Amino acid sequence: ITVPSNGTYYVGFNAYSAANQFYLFVDDISIIVAPSCDVPTAIVASAITATSATISWTAPISAPAMGYEYIYSTSSTPPNSGRFPSGSTSPGVLTANISSLTSNTLYYVWVRSVCSAIDQSTWAALPTFTTLPLPPANDESSGAINLTVNADYNCGMSASGTTFGATQSLEGAPTCSATGINDDVWYTFIATGTSHRIGVTGTSSTTAVALYTGTPGSLVFLTGACASNTLDATGLVATTTYYVRVY
Repeated sequence: ITVPSNGTYYVGFNAYSAANQFYLFVDDISIIVAPSCDVPTAIVASAITATSATISWTAPISAPAMGYEYIYSTSSTPPNSGRFPSGSTSPGVLTANISSLTSNTLYYVWVRSVCSAIDQSTWAALPTFTTLPLPPANDESSGAINLTVNADYNCGMSASGTTFGATQSLEGAPTCSATGINDDVWYTFIATGTSHRIGVTGTSSTTAVALYTGTPGSLVFLTGACASNTLDATGLVATTTYYVRVY
């Protein structure tokens, strides 16, 4: 409600209820001076990584004279007037980069307009955003996990792993089987013969396997050496190190 800056005003309350209730109870009534500028709108988060994100918003029709302040937190409790902002932007700047976040964590964000040195709008809330998980240690071929070659198909020695949080590696894509390599991880082994079976079991979805040779950073895909879940690789060279891409 906008009213003249001086004068005496009266506030009344009218309630509707069941008959013969007699009383109306009202408490926590407050009257505050409205800020001289409006709140920002359309707050969004983008460029989200495991430890950072960019927040942006739309300026009110009348842009604030002193820019904006923002708060981010893992708590859903809205900020109060005594809480210090996490950061601020200059007038006309409608984005902020936030860093040093915790991976795989839900964050809440609020932004407000700074009308003057002593006047701010109320806080406007971004729904939420979640940071990405950290990639596994073998996300790149340089961190490939060593595999032990078993003496038979009973495979008493194996290695566990996950593609949760994995990113796409720079090595060339395989030309057979699945080619969705946006979440691959790496393993390595030293061949003990000319043929080996490489298998992935116990997965929650279809998994593909591809075989490479060379050194991390310049690995070369072995033509035709890829399959879903189980790869029977032939034509290998004993004592040669090979890299397994699981995706």
